[in-house]
This record gives sequence, C-alpha cells and structure tokens, in this order.
Amino acid sequence: MNIDAGLILLTLGLLGGYFLVLTLMQILLQALSYLRFQRQNKAKPQVIPSLTLIIPARNEAEVVVEAINRALQIPLDAFEVLVIENASTDKTFHLLSEMFQLRVNGEPHVFRSVLFPKLKILRSSQPGKTNALNLGLAHVTTEIVATLDADTLPQNEGLLSLLSMFAVRPELQAIGGVVRVMSKNTKTAMPKGFLPSLQSLEYLRAFSGERLGWGLLKANIYMAGACALFRTHSLKERGGFQGDSVTEDLETSLDLVKYYSQQSHPIEILPILVAQTQVPHSLGSLLRQRRRWQAGLWQCLWKYRTLFLTGRGLVGTLTLPYMLLTEALGPIFEFLAIATLAHALYYNLIELEPVLLITSLGLVLSAILVSWTAIVENRFLKKNEKWPVLTVFFLSFILNLIVRPIINLVRVDASLRFPWIKNWGKVRRGML
Repeated sequence: MNIDAGLILLTLGLLGGYFLVLTLMQILLQALSYLRFQRQNKAKPQVIPSLTLIIPARNEAEVVVEAINRALQIPLDAFEVLVIENASTDKTFHLLSEMFQLRVNGEPHVFRSVLFPKLKILRSSQPGKTNALNLGLAHVTTEIVATLDADTLPQNEGLLSLLSMFAVRPELQAIGGVVRVMSKNTKTAMPKGFLPSLQSLEYLRAFSGERLGWGLLKANIYMAGACALFRTHSLKERGGFQGDSVTEDLETSLDLVKYYSQQSHPIEILPILVAQTQVPHSLGSLLRQRRRWQAGLWQCLWKYRTLFLTGRGLVGTLTLPYMLLTEALGPIFEFLAIATLAHALYYNLIELEPVLLITSLGLVLSAILVSWTAIVENRFLKKNEKWPVLTVFFLSFILNLIVRPIINLVRVDASLRFPWIKNWGKVRRGML
C-alpha cells in the first residue's frame, strides 16, 4: 500500500536535516577534541594524593590476575588495590587465594595478600557491580578512589597524570582519560580480529573524537567505568556509586554533575591514555553489551530529566539534548530513514542515484572523521602504538555499512524496553 507521497518526502526532508545537523555537530566536536589535544595539561604538583584502586570481579578468573598485577606496579607509596570478589560462581576467589596467598584480615570476608601488602580482597555474597563498588568504597580511606574493570589494564603513567590533576584543580570531583581496546598487536594500536578492530574505531571516535571535545566545553558527562578517578569524600557524600540503572558509570557522573555543577563543572576528561580494556569477541556478546548500554542511557536520561535546559552550563542546554537526539533516538531515526527510503524507492518517489550519492558522501565523511582522529592521536603515541590510518579509513566503511545497522536493531529494541532491562547478561571476552 502506497503511503501519501507528500508525507514520505516530508519525512525524508526532516530526517535529512537531522543527519546534516548531526554531522555538523560531530565535525565541531572533532575540532574541539583536536584543540583539547593541543592544550595538554602539564601539571606537576609537589604532592600526589593517596589512591585506592577498586577492582570488582565476578566470574573473572581468566583476566583478573593480570589486571591486579598491572595495578600493583603503580609507583605510589600511599596506595592500595582493593579487589571485590563479587559472588563469583567460577574459580575467581580460589585463583586469587592461590596466586596472592591470601590470609584473613580482621573480618571473615576481608583478606590481605601475604606477598603484596598493598593488596586487599573483599568477598561479597551480593552480586552486582554497583554493590561491589560501594562495598569497596566503604573500606576506602585514601583521598582518591579509582575504579578499574577486571578485564582492563591500567596505564600507570596515565593514571599518575590524572591523579596529579586533583592536586592542582580542587574544583574537580572526578577525572577520566582515554580508554582504548586492548591489543596484543606489537606493531600498531589496532587489535587483531574483525570485531575487536571495529570496536577499537568506536572507542577511538567516542573518546578522542567526541568526549574530549565536550571536555573542552566543560560539558562532558561520561566517566568511563572501565577506569575513572573520584574524590572519595564526594562519592561518599552522594551515597556512593549510583545503581538505579544498568550503567552505573554514566549515572554516577550525572549525579556528580547535578550536585556540584552550580559552582563549576565537576568532571574532566584528559587526552591521556589511562587504560586498555577487553571487548566482546562474538557478535552475540557485542549485541548484549550494546543492548545494556542503550537501556542504561535511556534510564539515566529519564532519571536526570530535570537537568535538561537548566542553568548548569552547557550540560543541560547542549550535551543532554545532543545525547537524546543522537545516542538515544539516533538508532530509531536511522531505522526510520532506511524504511522510508526503501518505501520511496519502491514506489519511484525518488531516484536511486541521488540516494547512492548522498549515502556515499556520508560514509566517506564518517571515514575521514575517524581517520583524522587517528592522525591526531598518532602525534602523541610511540611508534609501535600508532593507528594504521588507511586501515582505520577502510574499516570505517564496514563498520557503518554492515555492523552498525545490526547493532542499531538491538538498540531500537532496548530503547523500547529500557525500563525492564535490569542486567547485562553473559558477555564473552578474550585477550586480543
């Protein structure tokens, strides 16, 4: 059945305007991110704040030991690694006990390593990452607390750079850096494997192409849960890490913005590599992850809806509306655009040639933007850590033509059912 041609053409015009504005906004953020790289902070304070690194670990026997070993290498005196064994059903605690020679430390659920005095293990019978983080937070006595996923390796130099910013910028309550997909490739920053490589482009674009731009505007709202640093008293004052959504990192960030931004924007992201994280290496696990991220985004936008269009800097007037229109509604608009285009082409309401031309231009522009981000980041990386720019350029086409539409189907589903999505589901990862 043919729908009114005028309505179809109007819909296509509105969607075209939407994608044009979105593209211009992404170009602006890209430019701001470039400026952020140019304005690297060189803070070298006399005193480095004390730090506790919390690592939640539920069924992480395959990866947690390497994360702990890397964390223990951080060259700080006032420092502790706090691992929360979060009701695991695998051999996580047995492995920790064996590898680090744990002994009971005062309470039955608290253990201290005989080999590494700075390592403490807490056992929790209540699953859930937020529960684990808040259990750990109750045991933190240092000035700064950092979160680190068990499948993530910290970059010590980057962590120290972020930590130093707390000493010179007392208005900041939380600081994050650039997180990259973990790679065992010794020649480039690009991990081996089809899906990991594509996800590395998404991380590159998100951190170095957008969030740094928001940071320069003092309007960033994302603190990556994989690795982020917080003032301990600020978190405790706010009741700890927030757990009403399935994305506690975004929710906690927004909670800090809501509470502190009347004075100044309380969170910062720096153009410094702070951690490398593992990613899903199967399509099913990737789709479950993105389903959770999409549901968590909607849950956070709904919980903090009072921040929209308020006087909290650009967060309420620009960042949150942008997130609503692009990240939250974007998959729905893209699905609607594809369906409308298919209908218009089937009934000969538009010509195929201009559709192919505009689509090709959009794909090329997207590839140029992510390649430019790689070029900018390469200026600050060692030779064996640089991005292969041509590979980045061509993989971008595969990401946007094949993988992104599949992911968007899951994101549309999550957008429609977000109030009822309460957990992540099992996600398989692997060393890359």
